[in-house]
Amino acid sequence: MEDCLYLQTAKGVADDWEVDYVETSAKLNANVSKAFYDLLLKIQHRKEEEAKANSGGKDQRSSSKCCCIIF
Repeated sequence: MEDCLYLQTAKGVADDWEVDYVETSAKLNANVSKAFYDLLLKIQHRKEEEAKANSGGKDQRSSSKCCCIIF
């Protein structure tokens, strides 16, 4: 029953902070790669949005260096 309270609290905090909630376990290697991959995708998306905003909405991939994430 105590675990359920922690789970509800963690999900509640994630909702309050408007962030994703992912349960992971390093011991069982459960969702560890997923958590990092999702984080990297969000960082890449945010950088692309910032680049578009700074360029007036134009996609400048051809004229600037890109970051490529490979797993």
